Amino acid sequence: MCGHFGIILSASEDRYTNEKLRKYIDNAVLAGDLRGGDGCGFVSITKKDVSTYKKGVDASEFRKDPEFLKMVRRLDLQAVLGHNRKGTFGTKSDDNAHPFVYGNIYLLHNGTLTGGITKYKDYAVDSEYIADNLNKHINNPTNVLEKIEGAYSLVWYNLDNDTISFARNSERPMFFANTKAGSLVYASEKKMLDWICERNSIDISDIVQTEPGELIVIPLKDFKSFKTSHTITKFTPLVRADNFESYYLRYGYSRYKTQPVKSTNLPKVIDIKKESTVCKSCGESEGRFYLRDNETICEMCDKILDWGQI
Repeated sequence: MCGHFGIILSASEDRYTNEKLRKYIDNAVLAGDLRGGDGCGFVSITKKDVSTYKKGVDASEFRKDPEFLKMVRRLDLQAVLGHNRKGTFGTKSDDNAHPFVYGNIYLLHNGTLTGGITKYKDYAVDSEYIADNLNKHINNPTNVLEKIEGAYSLVWYNLDNDTISFARNSERPMFFANTKAGSLVYASEKKMLDWICERNSIDISDIVQTEPGELIVIPLKDFKSFKTSHTITKFTPLVRADNFESYYLRYGYSRYKTQPVKSTNLPKVIDIKKESTVCKSCGESEGRFYLRDNETICEMCDKILDWGQI
């Protein structure tokens, strides 16, 4: 699991609270290391420019980086979108840390996609697939959100219209809180958000979790308060059944849209006990196989296998 954290600063925020919110970012990247130590990164946004920085290092090293320190100390910040990576697809490297930039989209993703490894063969990390497609459908992101297979909580900046968007399905969390002046503070964990704000004497409203299937768009121009400066568009995520076997819940396909299905209709998951279990089609070696219509299927590449292929 990865972790999100960030702030969107109100134009009405006093400088004293502004400084405390910068401390929130410094504390949040460190606390977020518990959710992922394979990389850190951020998008920083001002009225003049947008910049990104990311490294395939843990938070203790990242927060000492001159680029991170420079960003935290900027007085003209409008927003900071931060991320801690827990690698599930792709190697640990600077390039594979978040954010990912495609065209005018700056994306950070918490989650793991499913649906076959060949679907993402052109990308080093599955999250890039989302960024690329959001850029291709920049004026209608719900077209992308309703087709994503797997777990996701997304945050992205759209340079084209100067907005920050949030969207998630039920498999990954996101929590919001507001300061008295209207700045938005967010994180993947409620208690983490609450604790960091408390230790920095940031007075916030009640913490709320965003709803799955809601695309929240916040325009940055003259942003004063989340309550008065956002829109919500409903969409229908691909939904997995609500009572999968634990194995299938983690690795199975997300083909069940809108309505959960009964467990009797699900493919039966099998755990193949062999010293060396490898799919010769895609190289999958973690035993991600299931039965469908009495045939053995590799979950990662969706190929029908016989025992000679394993």
